[in-house]
Amino acid sequence: MSKLIRWDPNKEINFLHESLDKIFDDLFTQSRNDFEYLNELAVNMVQTEDALIIKANMPGIKQEDLNISVAGEVLSISAESNEDESFSDANYHLREIKTGKLSRSIHLPFKINLDKASATLINGVLSLVLPKTEDIKPNVISIKVK
Repeated sequence: MSKLIRWDPNKEINFLHESLDKIFDDLFTQSRNDFEYLNELAVNMVQTEDALIIKANMPGIKQEDLNISVAGEVLSISAESNEDESFSDANYHLREIKTGKLSRSIHLPFKINLDKASATLINGVLSLVLPKTEDIKPNVISIKVK
């Protein structure tokens, strides 16, 4: 024989109320810093024997909208892509392509030779080659054993 459980409508409403409170609390209590990753530039950074190589996907960015600078040991990359003006009055069904400012500051692991640094932007991929300074490069000394 099965048990009968008394139904309490207040219990159901209280549960729904608590669930909705949690959803709205989570939505509105997140700080702005929690969403900064949306406009942060993702990069790959590889160290070779002679240089630091940095690559970043930057689709839709033009060379004139790109700014790269080094201040001390910090590399800063910033860019801005503008919204397509031809659709400014349109009703979007999907709008997933990000526009606006992108930026990233990266602490460099060693000193670089800015005079020999190079940057290319080809097919939406930014490539930076930042050579090490001569005093950072390892010196190989051969020692002969007698």
